[in-house]
Amino acid sequence: MSSETVMCDKPTILIIDDTPANLGVVMDSLENRGYRLLIAQDGAEGLKRAAFVKPDLILLDVMMPELDGFEVCRRAKARYRDSRYTGDFYDRSGGERA
Repeated sequence: MSSETVMCDKPTILIIDDTPANLGVVMDSLENRGYRLLIAQDGAEGLKRAAFVKPDLILLDVMMPELDGFEVCRRAKARYRDSRYTGDFYDRSGGERA
């Protein structure tokens, strides 16, 4: 089996956050747990990546300029009504699932 096939068999998590330090913390905690991790540094980029990759889970920063995490989640769910998208939000005080 090729490494490309193995990579596609892993659950994909898209992490959307505009703060590099936050991305680093999330990546560090998930990278060795068998997930395929993708990042986007703003909401618009995240929506484009989600359309292309169709991740199993999207982790979103609540506080981002222009498109905040809640708006990104609303748009993703509206665009892909037939999908099973789950958005998990996080900020410095904890998380909230939408």
